[in-house]
Amino acid sequence: MPIICPVCQTPVDPVRSIGGHVSPLNKQRYSLYSCGSCRLEFWHPLKIDPSIYGTETCFMYVMFHQGDANLLPPSRYFLKHFPHPKPAGRRPRLLDIGCGNGALLAAAEKLGYEVWGLDLDEKSIAAAKNVFGLKDVFALTLDEFAAKIGGQAGRFDVVMFVEVLEHQDDPLGFVRQAKNLLAPGGVIVGSVPNRERLWAEAERKNGVDWPPHHLLRLSKGSLRRLFARLGPADVRFRPMGYGLLEFANWLEILLFGPLITRTKAWINRTRFQGRDSAGNRRKLNALWLMKKCLNAAFVPLALLLFPFWLVASRRGHQIYFEVRYD
Repeated sequence: MPIICPVCQTPVDPVRSIGGHVSPLNKQRYSLYSCGSCRLEFWHPLKIDPSIYGTETCFMYVMFHQGDANLLPPSRYFLKHFPHPKPAGRRPRLLDIGCGNGALLAAAEKLGYEVWGLDLDEKSIAAAKNVFGLKDVFALTLDEFAAKIGGQAGRFDVVMFVEVLEHQDDPLGFVRQAKNLLAPGGVIVGSVPNRERLWAEAERKNGVDWPPHHLLRLSKGSLRRLFARLGPADVRFRPMGYGLLEFANWLEILLFGPLITRTKAWINRTRFQGRDSAGNRRKLNALWLMKKCLNAAFVPLALLLFPFWLVASRRGHQIYFEVRYD
């Protein structure tokens, strides 16, 4: 039986897999396929597993749960450069799908937005409420949220999803629902990992760009085809490059990824979840300082590899997009 592309419904021969992966989280074997029609790369079986977000296997989830205020580069770019709408008589409304702990929403609220958010991770939503004091945040799927607000669909001036689309098992349905929530003249904003980034395969060996975390691999071309499935769309892209320290950290992960990732997760989990008693706090601080020193140690290598830094930044580690429909 053929495998069906989740965007254009084109059948893909199941024996024509272009890659494989066995997840250490759920022991599931996945196969990677490329659609010859819309150029999407997707994993099979294609199924979201929301339980992984609460397990804190990735240090980023630990930071979300503890209310860390650091933002990803696409979120910082949105806050600084996006032409924030100013509808007459009311505040612009922003919906962040996959809002994590609400750090972006808290910053957007200061810009004058009426902010709403949803996430599958109940711990992150709890942090959004308890740490950032956000009210309209929900541990719901996008379909559940759309049903919850009912007749208020089509009310959001901005619908945003940063590093979320690659997690979806029904990307076309996800974007369609996001489009339905837009107010007239509204815009979809978001980002995804760039599957064409420099040294992508080497980096993946040390990261979480695998199922069940990431189910899709996207490029500018596959994104453009995805958005166009729902009607004429004005799609604008911006490749998100690296600052010097970001590039140094990327080199560190590229070379020592598994060890660094596990160490960061353990330190974060121990420091920020109340298990750092007075007796071991000095040890944890020393480990954290060692990690910072290791980051700094890679700065000379980053400078030495300046040409690669330029190429990597130009190609973009992430793709930021803004989509407007007629």
